[in-house]
Amino acid sequence: MIYAVKKFTIPDGKRLFINLFEDNGGRHLALRIDNKDILKAKMLPVSTHLLTIN
Repeated sequence: MIYAVKKFTIPDGKRLFINLFEDNGGRHLALRIDNKDILKAKMLPVSTHLLTIN
């Protein structure tokens, strides 16, 4: 699954936290994103077959 958002900034000293939990499982992914990481983000090429939702 891919989630995309428009590029944005957050104030210095603040962080964006993203937590993903697996249903009925024990896996947990925690991401901590600083403003400098967002500023370095690059646009990914979009292929039309990736836009298809099954």
